Amino acid sequence: MLTLLASFAQAESEQISQNVKWRVRKGFEQGKANGFHLYGYTDSPDATDVEIVEDEAKVVRWIFAHYMLPTSCEAMAAQLITDGRVPHLASNKMPGEWVRHILKNPSYTGDLLLGQWATPDGKPGRAVRNTGEHPMYLVEGAIPAIIDHGTFTTVQAEIARRRDLGARANWSIDTVAMTSKIKCAACGCSFVRTARKPRTQNSITTEHWICTERKKGRATSCSTSEISDTALKTFIATILGIDEFDDDVFTAHRPHRRGRERPLHVPLHRWHHQ
Repeated sequence: MLTLLASFAQAESEQISQNVKWRVRKGFEQGKANGFHLYGYTDSPDATDVEIVEDEAKVVRWIFAHYMLPTSCEAMAAQLITDGRVPHLASNKMPGEWVRHILKNPSYTGDLLLGQWATPDGKPGRAVRNTGEHPMYLVEGAIPAIIDHGTFTTVQAEIARRRDLGARANWSIDTVAMTSKIKCAACGCSFVRTARKPRTQNSITTEHWICTERKKGRATSCSTSEISDTALKTFIATILGIDEFDDDVFTAHRPHRRGRERPLHVPLHRWHHQ
């Protein structure tokens, strides 16, 4: 009897879950979000009555403007905390990531992409990123824009440029010509320069390059060995056909780049908000 009741309860729960999913998807088709909460805006159950919170919007515009000065996300977060403009940021363990999230969020242009997350069948309450299992809906002009499309596109290009530079885009890090340009053949991560402390008083400190993944310890999957700075420079000089390593020659050289994998295809429906 208990087993039978449990089966009925499970079936009823699954039916309710399917009904909720159907309602949410129908809302997406009509350009309605399944709840809306975003810094800079008022909350809304479906994003149809969203208004700009001007004090917060000023912070968003400030972030986009200062990123192009250029300023790092960590420096902007520190400034916001010092000025007290974003009270909750002081308790955030990674305030720089909060700033970075704002810079990457296309919703600030007024367009909403609905259906980015979905709940798998049989796992209620556990939303996962939609990688093509369900359609997405781009609702253009769904909410008032805080950032224009041109500014957002420019910032995304700058984000990509800094990402390609790697550590060289972080002005607080002491970098050299080879920083972020030496890649591990095993795992694809960048090699980093590290100094090996002398074992004896008469020994000298030597510099080596090691894969960032390998540097984490033995638990990692990468087993690439480290290489001395001298040996690496000698090898690069041989490849470039020069007598000895030269920063300018190396920097001017355009290394081979592996082709990036194509993103998963996700059905996308455009819906212009009237």
